[in-house]
Amino acid sequence: MIGDEHWIRAGYLITFVDVANSCDNDLVKAVNLTRPADGTSGVLEQTVADSIAAASDLEAAHGDVEVVHLLGGPCQPDKVCCCLVPGATGWSVVEGLPDALKLAAQQAALHTEEGSIAGPIHEGQTVTLHSLKAASVQHLNGQQGIALHFLADKGRWTVRMFDGEGKQVKPTNLAPGDGAGGRVFVFWGFAGWTRGQLLGEIAEGHWGLAKASVADVRMRVPCHGWTHPGVCLVFPPLNGPLTEEASVCTPPSLPLPARLQHSCPPLA
Repeated sequence: MIGDEHWIRAGYLITFVDVANSCDNDLVKAVNLTRPADGTSGVLEQTVADSIAAASDLEAAHGDVEVVHLLGGPCQPDKVCCCLVPGATGWSVVEGLPDALKLAAQQAALHTEEGSIAGPIHEGQTVTLHSLKAASVQHLNGQQGIALHFLADKGRWTVRMFDGEGKQVKPTNLAPGDGAGGRVFVFWGFAGWTRGQLLGEIAEGHWGLAKASVADVRMRVPCHGWTHPGVCLVFPPLNGPLTEEASVCTPPSLPLPARLQHSCPPLA
């Protein structure tokens, strides 16, 4: 995942890297995790709104699946770049909306038989932890996460917390929330670079790097802006190449490096 102030300090998830061609004739695709397709009125948003309306019949056929539409980027904004379906090991990247809806519905249907030891929880669903007794985990009571996969041999759900940490939790300690019928994040359009172009922008400090987590695409995007509190972006030094030894980490509590304090208004 990469992040900067483009589109109001956005975080982008890299979803595709073409390695078949040379670095000056290939493609890297990334989608903006922070820009909902509703609530704005620019030309780009209207283009996406028209495309969403055309897909409404398809969504209606999977009425229990929660669908969240986002503006992935300025390239081909009238087309679905990809869909993210939470569940299993974290999320699945699916190219088309029909396949994403089908996968989300299939995941949600797991462990639904009467008397299932998995409890009333479904893959990809938001859950709230409660009634944890051990002193070491009592601080997790009331916190939310996403149920990813049920471990039948342990009788526990793998839950990814919103700070990115993973936990194995008994069904009796989980309260079900939104997304019981499955959840799909649909990204219209994308941001694109050649590998050489993106590496050059990273080296110049225009982008920070971080490992992505399902916590970055949790539930609904609540606002315009990437405010994940647990992410520490890695930037190259002001002078010198980007190497593991030379990389610097800017804690979220500190201002971004001065070289990132630039204004890049949203597309209109």
